[in-house]
Amino acid sequence: MEQKDSYHYYCTGLGHFERGEFESALENFLRSSELDPHFKTSERTAHALRKLGRPDEANHFLEQAYRLNPKNDKIGTEYAGVMLRQGQTSPAKEILKEIICRNPSYGPGWKLAAELGEKTELSDIIDKVMEKFGLEMIPEPGRKLIAELIRKSEFADSIDEVRMKSGSGKIPKYGQKPSLEPIPKFSFVESSESV
Repeated sequence: MEQKDSYHYYCTGLGHFERGEFESALENFLRSSELDPHFKTSERTAHALRKLGRPDEANHFLEQAYRLNPKNDKIGTEYAGVMLRQGQTSPAKEILKEIICRNPSYGPGWKLAAELGEKTELSDIIDKVMEKFGLEMIPEPGRKLIAELIRKSEFADSIDEVRMKSGSGKIPKYGQKPSLEPIPKFSFVESSESV
């Protein structure tokens, strides 16, 4: 019976949230969590607290949501973003590594990885993803990040020197299904010009 009541409070909280009644939404989400803790309820509690201008409390509930379901890419990415803004780059990087390796086509994870890439080196994440999935499964933000990291590396002087090829010669756009053919490795094409 408690689980049914918990769901009732959760749905009531959603209604209040959608109408902009964040205090009432928060009360219902907290009641729901008391009866049956669930990652979605913790996530919604965090969003309500954020709308009420209580970011520290919101971060606590977002962490709770992540701990209740660390395999949820959306919550993991949001939590990693909070950690990144708090200057906790190493734990944020580890969470993003898990997300991107588990789901290499998850665009929001790559978008945050690009933000993190400005603060730290991401080559170990990229190497692991490329080894496991190849380039075809990586959405546009990830491909841009890879190209930028390669461009900055000792292997290439400009983005034009980077050639990422698949069997068909094209890289699928984000959202397209990848080919079922074996995933080819990409390679660096070195320039014949002296540097």
